Amino acid sequence: MSFILTAFVSTFMVLSASASDLNTGDIVYANNGNHLVAKIERIFDNKIAEIRLILLNGQTPDSDGTYFWNCKKLSKASICTDGICTGDIVYGNNGSPLVGEVKRTFENSKVEIEWISRRGKPVNFNRLYYWDSEKLALESSGPCSSCN
Repeated sequence: MSFILTAFVSTFMVLSASASDLNTGDIVYANNGNHLVAKIERIFDNKIAEIRLILLNGQTPDSDGTYFWNCKKLSKASICTDGICTGDIVYGNNGSPLVGEVKRTFENSKVEIEWISRRGKPVNFNRLYYWDSEKLALESSGPCSSCN
């Protein structure tokens, strides 16, 4: 019984730690039906953050939006997530094979990507896209030993 309680407490502490790790100046990801990337301007005692919009659905917004967001619903930018790091080249397929460069990753496993080719041809979509890391394959520098 103590093992289950310890596991529960440990899991709860890890899940609740992310909101307390946020600081003024951090870049964060949020989703309200749109993909938002923002900078934290202020954090209040009630765990509400004032955030200033940087990107809306992968594009620079028309206006300087300020939002107030529950810290628990924000995900901090990180250098890597699930083995995928900023600057890596990744493959994704949404019905068309895509190759892109990772511009930013977030602690919630979201990956911000600039697609650079579709079906082997260069593309410029003039925006960034947000994918879950599990739907991406990382470029390998080694031999394809499992390609039998």
